[in-house]
Amino acid sequence: MEKNSVPSPPSPALELVQKLYAAFEHRDVATVASLLGSHAIITQCAQLPWGGTFEGLEGFSRFFGILLQHIDSQVTVERYIDAGECIVAIGTTRGTVNANGASFEVPVVHVWQVEEGKITKFSPYIDVPLMNAALNQPLEPNLSFLICNSELARIPEHSPWSSRSQTASAGACHPLFPKPSPPAAGGGGCQRGSRWARCTSPGRHGP
Repeated sequence: MEKNSVPSPPSPALELVQKLYAAFEHRDVATVASLLGSHAIITQCAQLPWGGTFEGLEGFSRFFGILLQHIDSQVTVERYIDAGECIVAIGTTRGTVNANGASFEVPVVHVWQVEEGKITKFSPYIDVPLMNAALNQPLEPNLSFLICNSELARIPEHSPWSSRSQTASAGACHPLFPKPSPPAAGGGGCQRGSRWARCTSPGRHGP
């Protein structure tokens, strides 16, 4: 008679990585920082705009800041592989490209190295041709890329990696936004009193 197998409890390394993903989801910067080693390293393929090697908490902040300048995405982990000090997360990243509005759904593999209860290395692998295909799609005809003078606009306000105040400055706007029609008689046009520019011209709508 076969005995039912009982799943073994997750290892401390796996629990740590799962806690990290939960912190990402909730934009819990303090928890993310507490789980990173002081010299943790990210290595991303140089064929992507956010590729390169980044070190420490400042490096993680720079990496995610650059990433969020280009895409708005969310990773869904579908499977973990516990390989001792290395935890492999297999899943999909879904979202949109900021510059052209293109949507994407791209397979990813994240490899996390854990030592003495801290993340010491993060190696994200992504389907590069598929990701670059979305990044390089032409801008949709009814969209306009707005260049904002405010440095705040370089990183989305929901980014947990921005060290700037979350209070929007006057003139800041989201980088992707339907191109407003010329102001009609009696008003209209683009109102920029908030971080998300709001268009009041007939037939046009804000993001």
